[in-house]
Amino acid sequence: MDEVPDELVALISCFPPPNDIASLCLVNKRLAKLCCPSLYREIVFDGSNALQMKACITTLAQRPLCAELVRKLDVIHLDTTTLKRLDPGPFPDENLPLLISAAMQNLVQLETLSFTSSPTFFALALNHQFPHLRCCTLPYIGFYTVDFLKFHESTLQVLAISNSERTQLMLTQDDAPQLAPLEFPCLTRFAGPSTLAERWLLNSPIEHSVFDCRVAPDAPSKVLSVLADASNLVSCTLFVEMWDTETLAAVATHAPAIQLLTIFAFGVNHSREASEAFLPSVDKYIAQLPHLTTLRMPRPRPPDWETKSIEELTPIVLAELAHVRRWAGCCPTLACVLLQECWSWFHNDVWLASDKDAVPANDVNRVAVAGKLDLLTEEETLAALDASRKRANGISALMTLIAPLANKVLISL
Repeated sequence: MDEVPDELVALISCFPPPNDIASLCLVNKRLAKLCCPSLYREIVFDGSNALQMKACITTLAQRPLCAELVRKLDVIHLDTTTLKRLDPGPFPDENLPLLISAAMQNLVQLETLSFTSSPTFFALALNHQFPHLRCCTLPYIGFYTVDFLKFHESTLQVLAISNSERTQLMLTQDDAPQLAPLEFPCLTRFAGPSTLAERWLLNSPIEHSVFDCRVAPDAPSKVLSVLADASNLVSCTLFVEMWDTETLAAVATHAPAIQLLTIFAFGVNHSREASEAFLPSVDKYIAQLPHLTTLRMPRPRPPDWETKSIEELTPIVLAELAHVRRWAGCCPTLACVLLQECWSWFHNDVWLASDKDAVPANDVNRVAVAGKLDLLTEEETLAALDASRKRANGISALMTLIAPLANKVLISL
């Protein structure tokens, strides 16, 4: 065990589950020193295991050195009511908020914070400032959220605001427009309602964004126009109420350098006739995006498509492939298009359809080949698909190779 370098032990300790890391920490002082950072690096407060969570909160509150090792905190299903109901015994209820507050105060090196639970716990962290906070996922609770974010305007690089029904209700109140604007000079990634983005992103160098623009038809244009430099936008996902050319026109006007564009439409007519009427209008806007590599406008899969024969699937696939090939002519950089929930088109010398559902995907490729739109044999099609999938799964394959080595080192320890 002494022959294993410290650097390798510390690296290996990043892979096992928390229980195994804790066991390593109990072996001797050397392993405790090397493995403790991995044990405390990412902490999850989950109310489904109240006893364990209270023990974790107590440790962070009473041991500042352990709390300093925490870099990421995720809070889920946790509020004082849940803890009291699940485990009323270990601590008096009135002491729990004090323990949580003390634990939060000790997280001086925290970099990532995520609240996906009820606002009760979030209220306990409002008065604490995390000087190294870079990434944050929060519920929107009006002035409380704004006050918390004011503490971290200068450090945040990634911000996501959950767009729940509560958020939508608060943003439609009469006093919502009176909220003071915020400035995030380092923020490069944002996800949340377009109403908040219009007030908070005026001077932010946003590169990747997710905007919920269902509040109004002109919301995409408004939110993209207020960005400090929308021309630097690399990827953008827009949630809209219906398919229309105004959304594409806004992207082409304000974000011409975009590389990845995703548009989700809700409450629209998903009939084949409505889709076919909209898709031809995309051409002139695609031509104005010279750097676009990926276009995703997913629609529900055709009814009973799993049971359709190749003869029944052929008109759908050939019509879709015709759109894809036409857009590729307008935008030479386009390499991936998704128009259905069940398959995507990838450009690999020719356009091929691929998805995790192997049989339908193979059917789609056979349709494309049968239509003589791409001169490939079935064997060549499958070989090209296999090569594409291998490239996409390169990281997963690498981790698969590393895992046995990590297990062997752990066993030797």
